[in-house]
Amino acid sequence: MKEFIDKVMSKPGVAHVLRANARFNNRLGNQFSAAITYFSVLAMVPILMFAFALTGAFLTLLRPDLLDVVLNTVQQRLQGPGQEVSKVIEEALKNWAGVGFFGLLSFLYSGAGWVGNLKASVRAQLRVDFEDKTPPANFVVEKLKDMGTLVMLLLMIAVTFAISSAATSLTGTIVSLTGLDGVPGIGFLMRFVPPVASIIAGWFLFLFLYSVLSDGKLPWPARMKGALIGSVGLAILQYLTGILMGSFSGNPAAALFGPVIILMLFFNLFARLILFVAAWIATATQPAVARKYLAADELLRQDEETEAVPDHWEEAQKDKVEQEEEQAKAEEQRKEALEKAKNLVGKD
Repeated sequence: MKEFIDKVMSKPGVAHVLRANARFNNRLGNQFSAAITYFSVLAMVPILMFAFALTGAFLTLLRPDLLDVVLNTVQQRLQGPGQEVSKVIEEALKNWAGVGFFGLLSFLYSGAGWVGNLKASVRAQLRVDFEDKTPPANFVVEKLKDMGTLVMLLLMIAVTFAISSAATSLTGTIVSLTGLDGVPGIGFLMRFVPPVASIIAGWFLFLFLYSVLSDGKLPWPARMKGALIGSVGLAILQYLTGILMGSFSGNPAAALFGPVIILMLFFNLFARLILFVAAWIATATQPAVARKYLAADELLRQDEETEAVPDHWEEAQKDKVEQEEEQAKAEEQRKEALEKAKNLVGKD
């Protein structure tokens, strides 16, 4: 059985996953994911402020007739304090410019912080050595770069969702316009168009992420494969999120708190996905842990494209000897304990 397991683990694809998992755990992937989740939730506050400002602009400038409908609905639902609450809402909606300005500024700042933390987390997985020896950059310049990355990332996300939505809503129209509606089985085939379009759009999104957030030259084959893995993972995550949302909708209590819980869960799993794929991309040409032995690293020893810290293989060999000595010692202790147990049973 052990020989079979060793044979499976020595296969290049399996060994690559094992290296990625070791890299992810050694470089605090779960902890970094939790930090990204925190900053993601924190960035939601200015986003909600800006969304509220857009609502105010729509109700006060474009459709003022709907403003009275909204205020009357609030008064009817809240009964006693409804009038006071509606006045506060009305004043806030009419002051949409101020709310939007401060919301946009705070969003850019908190969003830049989110990008900075995401970038630091991704680079921690991608670097050859966990320790960051690069000198700190200028704070203002770095913040401006992060803001620019944030704007580009938002555009990429908008394009991704636009492609996915268009593929979902326009599939039937395209089939009718091209005259393919009479082709047998076309309806079944068209069911695959939206998920495939979503995966392609997600592939571009992940490719953009790892191109912008990395601080070095990544191998393109691993980067493209990693982006595809991330895209498929994101599509599965979106599908499961939709199922959870639907299951919570029937329970009033779950409908109240469920979306918040699901949103935080989505952020955390999405962050883990980004960082694990980053670890997978890096370990295509790097050992899992610098100066530590891992059997899955052996396939990289003779590869000319392998990147490692200067003394990695020598230190890894020493670590291997230490691991074997510890295993032998543990096995000896296990045998001694087993022998003592047998002697005690024999005396009884």
